[in-house]
Amino acid sequence: MRRSHEEHEGSHENSERWLLTYSDVITLLLALFIILYGMSAVDYKKMSAVSEGFQRSLHNDKKKQEEQPQENNAAEPEPVILPVDSGLGEAFEALRDMFKNQNENKVDLTLTNDYLLVTLKENALFFPDSATMIQGEIIIQSIADILSQIYPAVNHITISGHTADTGRHDTQTESNSWRLSVERALAVLNALTKMGLNPEKMSIEGRSHYNPATTNETEEGRAKNRRVVLTII
Repeated sequence: MRRSHEEHEGSHENSERWLLTYSDVITLLLALFIILYGMSAVDYKKMSAVSEGFQRSLHNDKKKQEEQPQENNAAEPEPVILPVDSGLGEAFEALRDMFKNQNENKVDLTLTNDYLLVTLKENALFFPDSATMIQGEIIIQSIADILSQIYPAVNHITISGHTADTGRHDTQTESNSWRLSVERALAVLNALTKMGLNPEKMSIEGRSHYNPATTNETEEGRAKNRRVVLTII
């Protein structure tokens, strides 16, 4: 009886030994998760400081670039007063006279029976590969002064941004081209709105490099394709 009782107690002890192994595994897993969490936890204060420093650096670089002296061979055009009953034809004549003395042919005008096209060259408005204006607001102000006089009769103005095809068609380049064309069109719309034109009559579109005005095989052609076009109906 005594032996049988001892065997029973030993069997009871062995049946609970798995609990020790189980608790050891749980402890190890808990330690592992704590270590992994510690490795992946983000120090938000440090990240915030890095982000603020990066933003200040970008702002300072942009400010320095904008403060650099820019060549401006063309004087600001004098305002033109149109007759009360003027239409697109008179606006075309006024814009043509206003910009005829502008160097480097920075503004192109096309008049049809249905609409007036005002093509603004990249070098007249923006820094290269940027939607930041150089001195384009002077040109846009002149256009806004003319359009404001016929604006009640204007049905709609579509502002189209265009870029040049540089031959690179990878995903990043294509994305940048679309983004730049939209941002430049939006910059012109914002400038016209700031100068008093009702934004309800305007819309924007980005065309990327898919509607070139001329060949992209030469640098001269690519320069002509980098443009913002106002279609005034």
